[in-house]
Amino acid sequence: MVPGRPLDGHLSSTGECFDIGKTVRTALNKFTGSEEFPGSVSPRAAGNGCLMRLGPVPCAFKNCHSLALRYSADSARTTHGPPAATDTCIYFAGLLLGCFEGKSKEELLADKYSPIPDYWSNNTMVPELAEVVGGSYKRKSPPDIKGSGYIIDSLEAVLWAFYHTDNFKDGCLKAVNLGDDADTVGAIFG
Repeated sequence: MVPGRPLDGHLSSTGECFDIGKTVRTALNKFTGSEEFPGSVSPRAAGNGCLMRLGPVPCAFKNCHSLALRYSADSARTTHGPPAATDTCIYFAGLLLGCFEGKSKEELLADKYSPIPDYWSNNTMVPELAEVVGGSYKRKSPPDIKGSGYIIDSLEAVLWAFYHTDNFKDGCLKAVNLGDDADTVGAIFG
C-alpha cells in the first residue's frame, strides 16, 4: 500500500486487493504515514491476523528479548491495538524465543512462560489470556477449543494442538481440523 492511495491491489499477485480482514483494511485505510499505530484499540479488533504475521519479529530480535517482545506488541498495534492482541503477541513471541533457545515443551507450556524472568509478574496480562496460558487448553477438548478468528481462541487452539501431539505433522493437522479459521490457525501453529 502506498500512503494516500486506496487499497487497490498495489503489489498484489493478482493486481487486485483480496482476502483482507476488516480490521486490517480499516488500519491500512487510516494509515497516512504520520500515525505510528493506526490499528483500532476496540476490543472487537482483537483478530488473529497480527499473530499470524508475527514470526519475523522475534526472529529478527532473537538476541535481544526485551526488543523482541516490545516490537512484537508494536507489530500488533499497526493493525490490532487492543490489549488482548498485544499481550497475546508478546506471549507468543516469548514462546518462539524459547523455541529458538531449545527450551523443552514442558518449559514452554509452564504457566506464563517468558524468556525474560518475571516478565509477567512485572507486566499485566489480560485475564482471558492468563486463563489460556495458565493451561485451559490442557483441560478442554473440541468443541470447547475453537479455531476462530479471535486472537485468544486462536492461541488456545494452537497451544491445545501443540500440547496434545508430539510432532509437527500431527499438531498441524489437529489445529487445522478444528475448522473455522483453519488457514490462519494452521499458519500460527507452523
